[in-house]
Amino acid sequence: MSITLNIIIAVLLVFTIGYCSILYKRLSDLRRDRNELEKLAATFNEATERAEASILKLHSATETIVASLQYGITEASGKIDDLKYLVERGEATADLLEGAVRGIEKNRNAVSGSEGMDGLSGAATAVGAGEKAASEAKAEKAQMDKAKEKSEAAAELFKALQAVR
Repeated sequence: MSITLNIIIAVLLVFTIGYCSILYKRLSDLRRDRNELEKLAATFNEATERAEASILKLHSATETIVASLQYGITEASGKIDDLKYLVERGEATADLLEGAVRGIEKNRNAVSGSEGMDGLSGAATAVGAGEKAASEAKAEKAQMDKAKEKSEAAAELFKALQAVR
C-alpha cells in the first residue's frame, strides 16, 4: 500500500511538473506580450503627438489662407464697385450719343423731307442741332474726365484693362 501511495504521489508530481512547465511557458509569453504592448503604447503616443503638431500646423495654414482670401474678396469688392461706376458712366454716354445721333438724323430728315422749306434754313437747323449735340458730348466728356480724376481706383482699373488688351 505504501508503494501504491508512492506511485500515486509520483504520478501526481509528474502531472504537477508538467502543469508548472505549461504555466511557466504561458507566463513568459505574457511577459513578452507585455513588452510588446508597452512598445505599442509608446509608438501610439508618438503618433498622437505628431498628429497634434500637424493639426496645429494645419490650423495656422488655414488662418493664413483665410486672411489671404479675405484680402482678395475685399480687393474684388472694390473692383466691382469701380466696374459698376464705369458701366453707369458708359451707359450715360451711350444714351447721350444716341440722342445726339437721333437729333442729327431727325434734322436731316426734316431738311430733306420739307420741299417748301428753304434749303439754307434747314441746313442751319441741322448744323445747329449737330453743334448742340457736339457741345453736349463735350460737356459729358468733361464730366467723365473729372470723375476719372476723382477715382484713383477707376484709373487703376483703366490701366489694368489697357494692360490686358
